[in-house]
Amino acid sequence: METGTVVSWAKNEGDEVSEGDLLAEIETDKATMSFDANESGYLAKILAPAGSKDIPVGTALCIIVQDESAVPAFKDYVTGPTEQVSTPKTEVPKPQVPPAAAPQPSPATPKPITPTPKAPATGERAVVSPFARRLAAEKGLDLSNVVGTGMYGMIRSTDLNLESIDQKASTMTGGPMLNYGKFEDINVSNMRSVIAKRLTESKQTIPHYYLTMDIQVDEILEIRSKINSNLSNLNDSKSDEPVPKISLNDILIKAASLTCLKVPECNSSWHGDFIRQYHTVDVSVAVAIPSGLITPIIFSADTKVTKI
Repeated sequence: METGTVVSWAKNEGDEVSEGDLLAEIETDKATMSFDANESGYLAKILAPAGSKDIPVGTALCIIVQDESAVPAFKDYVTGPTEQVSTPKTEVPKPQVPPAAAPQPSPATPKPITPTPKAPATGERAVVSPFARRLAAEKGLDLSNVVGTGMYGMIRSTDLNLESIDQKASTMTGGPMLNYGKFEDINVSNMRSVIAKRLTESKQTIPHYYLTMDIQVDEILEIRSKINSNLSNLNDSKSDEPVPKISLNDILIKAASLTCLKVPECNSSWHGDFIRQYHTVDVSVAVAIPSGLITPIIFSADTKVTKI
């Protein structure tokens, strides 16, 4: 154990305590333990309030005095660096040093010119990032009225007011509102932090092996065949761009994304001292191409449907 967390205090400032009384509960990387008084007296000051985290071992947590009348003296006491007590020294006259010549002023350094983002002129094509263009296409957003904040006025995804757009689309269509980039941060205990650290170390330093098994996907293949048959009939009756058929991979992506909604703990990321749990599901898919391996991301895969 190197650090601990004060979970709660069983005594308040000014309370009388006896030797062996429970003062507080301390959470370590293994368990939550009791912190008992090792002497009788009065609790004059709590130095580490409940909820204090990462307190090094050996740090003072409270002050106990023998006399109750001494308690008010610690009301405004705060911890701080140890004061240095200076001892009087005999002053020794310093030799006179001639004043140095005044330094010449250095030439002013010109400030770099930062381009100011501006909206494209009427009739001028706006510069849009690929992600922002894709989001705008999915939401049916007109980018001609959007002012970009990127370099040279580039429109980025952060420039799109997706929340208001989603609310408007939800009102018009009655469909679900998409929560792009929304998440929830969950605090974790010291024990879970240590567990995460140890598991990460074992994953990186200890050889692993994986087990595989064969599963029956006859029903999935039958469903896929029926869907593609309907798509073929639809393509025969349409003269415009045909609708592509779905693959087994498409079904697996959809199933995985819906599972992440039912089990949100799987749709989370570790950030050192808290867990970030996402409200949308973005699935990365490994695709082999002649020049190597790429992993395109399907954003909000849980909301994707087959366009018929």
